[in-house]
Amino acid sequence: MTNAWNDIDEAMKKFSTGKFLRLADDGDKAVVVFLGDPKKREIAYIDGGIVPAADAPKGAKTSMKIEMNVAHITETGMEVKIYSMGIKTYSLLKNIRNKYGLDAWSFEITRSGKAKSTDTSYSILPETKLSPEEKEELMQLELFDLDTGNKATQAVAPKAKAAPAPKPQIKKAAPPPKLPSEEATEPAEDDSEELF
Repeated sequence: MTNAWNDIDEAMKKFSTGKFLRLADDGDKAVVVFLGDPKKREIAYIDGGIVPAADAPKGAKTSMKIEMNVAHITETGMEVKIYSMGIKTYSLLKNIRNKYGLDAWSFEITRSGKAKSTDTSYSILPETKLSPEEKEELMQLELFDLDTGNKATQAVAPKAKAAPAPKPQIKKAAPPPKLPSEEATEPAEDDSEELF
């Protein structure tokens, strides 16, 4: 194969990946870091394609998808993608976020369900704890604007779960200052025994 063929193969890989994270078949996995806030989108399936629910004909079956920016981590680096999930997967992710937060870990997402099947489920498990350097690198990534699909904003870690309210600290009051009449002019005798 000549260099032209290799160059085109590489270009096709680059352009065919698209902006969406795809887990197409049973057992497909991806390691990601969740970035930014989620966005809900109402959609309809028309003629094998997806359209916004507002553009669908009356009576079309609609569904809700939740989209979120993720940093897809591969052997060659990180690439920002949009991860689109259903309500069950979103509920799972929300529970993980509420219990552990999403800003300190990368996560492995695994698909269970054959290609093109609507009977699918996803597992989300912690993969590795992020180092301060990795967190800083993630903050430099450009995210997709989930309304337009264009890259537009700097990365922001997902908002962590609400921190518990700090426990009130009770401080002991300082003893009141001695009045001049209470101050002894001579050292008082000590009745205690000397130990040394």
